[in-house]
Amino acid sequence: AVDKSNLLKVYPNPANEFITIEYNAGSAENQLMIEVIDEKGRLVYNTKLIRSTDQIIIDTRNFKSGNYIIRLVSGNKSIGNTSVIISR
Repeated sequence: AVDKSNLLKVYPNPANEFITIEYNAGSAENQLMIEVIDEKGRLVYNTKLIRSTDQIIIDTRNFKSGNYIIRLVSGNKSIGNTSVIISR
């Protein structure tokens, strides 16, 4: 079941040097993280989140061009994901 209160937005898309991620993990209790996964399924970036709803900015200048999955993770469970294109 998809919980519509879990919000995950990434912009700009396509992106170049930076992405802004807006998230809302709702009532998720476990440790929250944002993970960035490349086209080959590799974790290229992750960061722990302090608050259950916020926005963060990620420097993507050292990411290769391509498609990436942005995943919002609570504990070891993905509670939301979206994709972004990095374009040079």
